[in-house]
Amino acid sequence: MANVEIPIPAVRNTGNSHLPAYQSPHLIATYSHIADRSIVHNDASMSYYKGAHVGDDLKAGYGNFVERDPLLEEHLDGLCEALLRFRQNGGRMKSGAIVTFRGMLTRLLVAAFTDRDSWEMNALAFDGNVYLEDHVTRDAKMKRQEEEKSWAQQSYFGYSFEAFATTDTKPKTGKAAADKVKKKKRPSDISVNTNVQWCCVVKGKIGNVRLYMGGEVDCVEGEWQKDMRQCVELKTNMAMESQRQRSNFERKLMKHWAQSYLLGVPRIEIGFRDAQGFLTGTETYQTSQIPRIIHQTPKAPWCAVACLQSLEELTDRLMEVLLPTDPIPQWKSDGADASNLPQPSAWRISFHPNRGLSLRNMGSSIPDATPDSISRWGFLPTAFVRQMLELDKAAAGPQV
Repeated sequence: MANVEIPIPAVRNTGNSHLPAYQSPHLIATYSHIADRSIVHNDASMSYYKGAHVGDDLKAGYGNFVERDPLLEEHLDGLCEALLRFRQNGGRMKSGAIVTFRGMLTRLLVAAFTDRDSWEMNALAFDGNVYLEDHVTRDAKMKRQEEEKSWAQQSYFGYSFEAFATTDTKPKTGKAAADKVKKKKRPSDISVNTNVQWCCVVKGKIGNVRLYMGGEVDCVEGEWQKDMRQCVELKTNMAMESQRQRSNFERKLMKHWAQSYLLGVPRIEIGFRDAQGFLTGTETYQTSQIPRIIHQTPKAPWCAVACLQSLEELTDRLMEVLLPTDPIPQWKSDGADASNLPQPSAWRISFHPNRGLSLRNMGSSIPDATPDSISRWGFLPTAFVRQMLELDKAAAGPQV
């Protein structure tokens, strides 16, 4: 198939325009990355919200900071494992879906208002669904790693705020428990290891396109009842002293809203800090109210309705182009020889600000992919592909 161009949807007058239906995300699985970055399919890395305090020194623990290897290539492996277990435990995955991490859908959601940063993804269709993953070359990662050294401590402040604002101790009821939650953490209590992450996997829908997405969640409020409405997103920002800083913050709220809205996280707490890294205050935003706050500002920098229109139109077009390249239906029709999987059809999606997406077919392999020790079908683990197809076969029952 020839290369395909998909323009960014025009931002329309939202007063009387179509509002795409977004189905509230429903939690179907969780998993944890633990200290050595390995995956366990439980809530071992989940944290509970307790709240940070004004005056907390966000530089605390920086000397012992353990950072995840930025060159590590993980593809969609954790999400694939979680979805496989979901199906093995009786869960049903419907076709006609995009399967990816939240970050990829965030890019599509805010594309109409992204005027500077370009990006790339890899894509392939497998068994009735389209899988998307981030694509950054190893050289680009190394360059970014070098550039980020100059503001490494400022980046750390966000992780430190999370550490001050959360606890790994399960909440209890009663006055003693409430007093413990209010107790201020000491700087010596702060330990940050970004290998540790807790991920939620949800299913949802935008317009006619189903979504299966995974995303990291910072913490939950109260005893975990497996309800996304308990989840809290934590962010940091420089304390604002000028209108220019306020305008920049309003623009940043677009991504904060998009990330939380997609996953179904209802509350965002932002910690404001001074130039020395001390917490000067916190402010809580209800995710659902952020679009209204922005709408009421003079010269609103973005619009949630237009974002949702962008997500709906771009996902529709991606499915229209990519789903027909799925080789599995024909393979099943030809007898489904498990010893001889068909070749995948891999695509590169490139985003050009103010212009749109370009899709390029790469054949069966991913050029400039970082080699690893796992056998892959495109960028999906071959073991995942085979096991999912075996589950299809079992669900179909014996052939007569």
